[in-house]
Amino acid sequence: MTKSTRRWLVFISTVLILYTVIRSLGMLTFYTLPTTSMEPNYMEGKMIVASNLTQPELNAVVCYKATALATEGYRPAEEGIFIGRIVAQGGDELELKGGRVYLNGAFAEEGLTLKFLYQLNEEQASNNTAQILKLDPEDVITNPLGGMYLFLDDQLKQTYTGHEEFKQYNGPLRDDVEYPASAWVEEGWTVNNYGPVIIPAGQYFIMGDNRHNSEDSRLRGFVYQEDVIGVVLN
Repeated sequence: MTKSTRRWLVFISTVLILYTVIRSLGMLTFYTLPTTSMEPNYMEGKMIVASNLTQPELNAVVCYKATALATEGYRPAEEGIFIGRIVAQGGDELELKGGRVYLNGAFAEEGLTLKFLYQLNEEQASNNTAQILKLDPEDVITNPLGGMYLFLDDQLKQTYTGHEEFKQYNGPLRDDVEYPASAWVEEGWTVNNYGPVIIPAGQYFIMGDNRHNSEDSRLRGFVYQEDVIGVVLN
């Protein structure tokens, strides 16, 4: 074996050892987004890198431990690691208006592009046929009573004819299963209009950017600081 070969073997071995140590300590962890819950800012299937060396702060996208709610015929309640955005922290008064975050009475998501579900009637759908055909099929839900529902981000919505009249979905929170947040959720709160609620000290309120396709703190409840295992770096 030549000296050059030995040097390369030593180098490769060192890199592998360092990589193993870094992964085991959570200094760098790699995840693939399995759902559309963080669209349009993090697309399904995107590889993300998270680190526990960075301190979580407001508006940070983080990886955290939580328990997914049971869905009959789909999945049982199960623990896992999820991705979401910290939208409020201990001491904040959070309120959702039209699916957007207000903290302590002030709008808190300036410049952040979000995604929502909109209902279009038959005329609105007809006027935007060409645009709708360009959408991912998963972002289109046909309404058997006429018209359709579309998942649209803020920027894309602006390109649709008559978008000012699109009706944003405002469904109720789940009533088919007990969920942690039901301890403080009041009658009349919806996925869009929620709160106000005070975030307890040492905890976060975490949500997905795809506000109508994200199971998050609106249902799962607050997330303890120690359950946040990494801040997304990319």
